Amino acid sequence: MRESLELRSVMDLHVISKLWVAHMLGKHEHPSCGEKASNSMKFAVNFGLNMLQTIREKTRLHVVFLTRTLVLNLNSILEKLCMDAVVLTKCGEQCADDLAGNLNDRKYVMALIQFIKRGLGPFEKEGGSAVKKFNEFCEDNKNLIEKYTVAYT
Repeated sequence: MRESLELRSVMDLHVISKLWVAHMLGKHEHPSCGEKASNSMKFAVNFGLNMLQTIREKTRLHVVFLTRTLVLNLNSILEKLCMDAVVLTKCGEQCADDLAGNLNDRKYVMALIQFIKRGLGPFEKEGGSAVKKFNEFCEDNKNLIEKYTVAYT
């Protein structure tokens, strides 16, 4: 158990470092389907996609554990966004813009969760960029993502 936690911590640090370097060099690949999401959710989804790419390239033996951990973390983010939506709904009209932003964030996180659950097959078989495969998945499954977002929340 301790080794699993250490592996996860090392992977997290590696991916965050990789994102930071890419950002500083201006070579950061951004998903196009979350243009309305907040910066914090854009970072979370970028982190998730880079984690998937790194898992695929470097730690194939631990793919199940690390992918499951990523989904659990994303589900936690989604739960917090849902809690925020409840509070914003009670706030009324003065929070309408915040509620719309929250909905965009929930859709974006749900898109990544559904990509991991339903869209990793082509990524695993064909390789390539996780960001490109995610963009294709978002475009092809826009209605599914909306449906799951509404059903979950």
